[in-house]
Amino acid sequence: MLEIRNLWKYYKKNKWILKGLNFDIHKGEIVAFLGHNGAGKTTTMKCIMNLVFPQKGSVKIFGIENKNPDFKKYIGYLPENAFLPPYYKVKEVIKIACTLRGIKWSNLEGEISKLIEYFELIDYNDKYIGSLSKGTLQKVSLIVSIISSSHLYLWDEPTQNLDPIIRKKLSDFIQESAKNGKSFLISSHILTEVEKIATRVMIIKQGELIINERIDNILKTGKTLEEIYLEVHN
Repeated sequence: MLEIRNLWKYYKKNKWILKGLNFDIHKGEIVAFLGHNGAGKTTTMKCIMNLVFPQKGSVKIFGIENKNPDFKKYIGYLPENAFLPPYYKVKEVIKIACTLRGIKWSNLEGEISKLIEYFELIDYNDKYIGSLSKGTLQKVSLIVSIISSSHLYLWDEPTQNLDPIIRKKLSDFIQESAKNGKSFLISSHILTEVEKIATRVMIIKQGELIINERIDNILKTGKTLEEIYLEVHN
């Protein structure tokens, strides 16, 4: 589904953030993308979305390069610090997101209503974005990402600021979506959470992939994901 080949990126001369990154993501996979702050996780996602431009390498989904406008229709992107316009109401922002994705509101109104109920946002439809708590804002941002009905979701710290009940609901949503053929690349620092749902783990260190392995093979070693992670970074 997604192909990353020989991705190199620097922000300052001779300070490489990504060093020849190579990986694939396949249909129905839930891939945990782990690493310290500054390891290159967010930069990788931004390169995939063509928000920053690598010095070398290629990014394709279903064989379509990310420079092609059609590329983004296959991806639902949630940045670490999503910005939503503060002077619009929640329902207005979701409608705007539909318009920007070329989706008719009438075609998705039922599905969106279910998502709003699922993530406990019914009481916030007419609230202004600027008045929301961080957790509520994160839930709206997730819905904006999900409504694209994409094949692949790139989520950077999706559970930040969420309470335990919504975290569990999000975990269930991810696993059910994967069963239906959706794929996920999830960056997170909460290792105990991703260990429960990931089918594969990638650990990046100083711009290089150190581990790219199925979670069941990792757990067969008798070590937890946290122990493996700490070994890589010691």
